[in-house]
Amino acid sequence: MANSHHIFNSTDKSFPEDVIQKSETTLVLVDFWAPWCGPCRMLAPILEQITDHFEGDLLVAKVNTDENPALAQHFGIRGIPALKLISGREVVYETTGVQSAAVLIDAISPFVKKSNNSNSQAETMVDESVEEAFNPSERIAELESALENNPNDENMNLELISTYLINNQTDAAYAKLLTLPITITETEHGQKVKVLVDFYRAKQQAPDYQALSNELIKEPNNHTARYQTGVHKLLEGSQQAALQDFLYILETAPEFDEGLGRKAILAAFTIIDDETLIKTYRRKMASLLH
Repeated sequence: MANSHHIFNSTDKSFPEDVIQKSETTLVLVDFWAPWCGPCRMLAPILEQITDHFEGDLLVAKVNTDENPALAQHFGIRGIPALKLISGREVVYETTGVQSAAVLIDAISPFVKKSNNSNSQAETMVDESVEEAFNPSERIAELESALENNPNDENMNLELISTYLINNQTDAAYAKLLTLPITITETEHGQKVKVLVDFYRAKQQAPDYQALSNELIKEPNNHTARYQTGVHKLLEGSQQAALQDFLYILETAPEFDEGLGRKAILAAFTIIDDETLIKTYRRKMASLLH
C-alpha cells in the first residue's frame, strides 16, 4: 500500500460507499491488481506520483482481484493491471497495462475540476520512466530481507518469484519456486506463478523470435519451434496468437512431445484473464479432441 493518504484499499463490500459514493464529488481511479502480478507492482509508484500531482482532486482505490472476484467480474476485468476512472458513478476512462505518470496525467486531467486555476497550470515533475519508478533489483532485496523473518508468507514469496522474472533472473525464480511448500505452490496464486516460471524457462531455452520465425517459414511443421514461438508471443502479450500456435500443434500433431499442444493451451489458460478468449479456445480444443 502506498503512503499517500489519497490511496486506499476497496473491497466487494466497501466499494459502493468508498468508491461509487465518493465519485459524486471526487474522481476515483480504481486500480485492479493482484499480489502475484509483477506489472501491478511497477504501476504502484506511478499511482503515487499522479495522486501527488492532483493534490487531492484524485483518489485511487486498489482492488485485489483475487480477493474481490465480484468486482472484477462486474467490470469485465480480463487483464491486470487495469485502471477505471469513475466520475459521477460512471466509468469515464479506462486503460490496461503499465502507463507512465505523464500519460495518465494527460488522460485524467480533462476530468479534473480545479478550484484553483493556478494549481492546474503548475508544473509538476513526473517520472516518465517505468524502470526508474520501479527498480526490480531494489524490490528483490526488500523482499529477500523481509522473508528472512516471514519465510512462509505466500504473497511475498510469489511476488519475489515474479520480480525475479521481471528482472530476467529466471534461474533464481525457478530455484526459489523449488523451495516453496505445497501450501503455497498449490494455491491459485501459486499455480499461476508456477506456470509463468515454466513459460519463462521455455523462453530462456529457446532461440530468439526472429530465428524461430525464419525456421517456421522453412518448416511450418517444426512443432518445437512452433511451441517456442507461442511462448514468446504469450509472454509479450499476444495471447490469442500464442493460443493459435499451440492449437496448431494440437491439430497437426496431437501426440507430439506427450501432448505438448494441449498442455500448452491449458497452461496458458492459467495466466490469461480474458474469459471470452479462454472460452473460445476451449471450444476449439474440444472440437479437435472430440
